[in-house]
Amino acid sequence: MKKKNNLILTLLSVCLSAVLLFAVTACGGGGGGKNSDKNSADKTEKSDEPADMPTSEVVAEGLTYTLNVDNASYTLTSAGGFFGTEVTIPEKVEGLKVTAIGDGAFSGCADLESVSFSAYVKKIESSAFSGCVSLASILFDGTSSQWKAVSKGALWNIDFYKICTVYCFDKNEKTQSWYSDELPVPYALLTESEGLSYELNEGRASYTVTGIGTYEAASNDNIVVIPALYNDLPVTAIAESAFSPSGAQDYQPENEIYFLVIGDNVKTIGNNAFYNCKSIKYALLGNGVTDIGDGAFNRCTSLEGINVPDSVNTIGVSAFENTNLKSLTLGAGVESIGARAFKNCNKLNDFNISENVADIGDGAFSGCGALTDITLPASLTSIGQSSFANCGELTSIYFCGSEEEWNGVIIGELNDSLAAATKYFYSEAEPALNAVGTGYDGNFWHYDEDGKPVVWTK
Repeated sequence: MKKKNNLILTLLSVCLSAVLLFAVTACGGGGGGKNSDKNSADKTEKSDEPADMPTSEVVAEGLTYTLNVDNASYTLTSAGGFFGTEVTIPEKVEGLKVTAIGDGAFSGCADLESVSFSAYVKKIESSAFSGCVSLASILFDGTSSQWKAVSKGALWNIDFYKICTVYCFDKNEKTQSWYSDELPVPYALLTESEGLSYELNEGRASYTVTGIGTYEAASNDNIVVIPALYNDLPVTAIAESAFSPSGAQDYQPENEIYFLVIGDNVKTIGNNAFYNCKSIKYALLGNGVTDIGDGAFNRCTSLEGINVPDSVNTIGVSAFENTNLKSLTLGAGVESIGARAFKNCNKLNDFNISENVADIGDGAFSGCGALTDITLPASLTSIGQSSFANCGELTSIYFCGSEEEWNGVIIGELNDSLAAATKYFYSEAEPALNAVGTGYDGNFWHYDEDGKPVVWTK
C-alpha cells in the first residue's frame, strides 16, 4: 500500500508540474514585450527551414522508445534494460508524446510490481506485460472509459493467478477498477453480454442460459459475461450444449469466445455446455457454481486457466478432458472427480486436490504427461482404474495422511505410473530418527512457508 501511495503522489506531482509549466508559458515564459515579439519573429523567419528529424530510437533509464511512422510520437518497445519493481513512463520523450506500449515491451519483467503512465498512451498491445508475474498495480492518468479503449486485453498474458488493480482518474476523483483475483478481466468495465438466449425456469423465478442467440463475440472483445441477474431474476444454470458449436444453432466463427465470466448465481454448468469451444482461453466461475457437468469444457483445447471455487461439489466425467490447463487448485468443496475429468491435459504440471475429495474416477489423469508430482488428501478412499496411466513424469506423491491410511485406499488396475512414484507421508514436525540416527523410518514431507510440499531430509 505504501508503494501505491508513493506512486500516486509521484503521478500527482507530475500533473502539478505540468500545470505550473502551462501557467509560466501562458505568462510569456518569463519574458515579454519587444523581446517576445523578436523571438516570435525569429521563429516565423525560420519556419520555412526543414526541422531536424526526431531520433528514430531513444534509450532512457533502461526503456527503449521507437519513433512512430508519423514522426511525431513514440512507442515504448522494450524494457530490456530495466530491472526495477516500479516504473513511470514519461508523457514525452525528446518533446514527443509516448502514445503506445508495444507488443512484448515488458515481457519477462518478473519483478515489475507497478506501472504508471499518462493518458497520452492510446494503445497497449495484448502481450505488452507478458510474463509480468508480479504486476499488482497500474496507475493510468485517464478515465476508466479511456482505459477500456486503451487496454483491449493488455493484461491477457500476465500471471493468471495474480490480482492486478488499475487506478484511473474520473471527474478528478481517483476510482479503482478492480481485476479479478483469478482472471485478468476488468470487472468494473464488464457488463452482461447482449444477444444471449434465456429460458424461464419452472416456477418463473429464475433463468437458464440456453445459447448464443444473436450474440457476436467479435464485437464484444471476445468476452462473454453470463450475468448473475436477467430481467431482475437470478440466472441459475447454463443449459446442456448451450455454447457448444455442435449444439448452438446460431454459432458462427465470429462468435468465438476468448474470455468467459460466469455470474455468482449460476449453480449448474450443464453437460457439454462449452464442448469443443476451442477459442476459450480463460474462464472465471462464479462463487455459486456447485456442479460442473459431464464434458462441460471437453475439447476446449486453448483453455489454460480456470478457477474451481469452494462452492463446487462435483466435477463431471470428461469435464476438462483435452484442455490446455497448466495449473489448477480445486476448491475445498469438491468431493469427487469424475472419470477422465482431466484426461490428456498434457500441459498440466501443478495440481492440488482439495482435502475433501474421496473418489478419483477411472482415467481421471490419464495421459497427463507433464505431471511430476501431486498432493492427495487424507480423505481419499478410492483411485479408479487407469487414473494415472501414461503419466510418465510422475515421480512423487505427497499424501496428507499416514502410510497406514494410504494402504487403506482402494487403487484400481493399470496405475503403473502411480505405483512407481515415491510416496511421502505428511508430518508437520520433523519425524523421529531411526535406531542408528542416520535417517527416518519412511518418507515424510511438510509444507514450507509458501505452502509448497518439502521432503524431510536428514
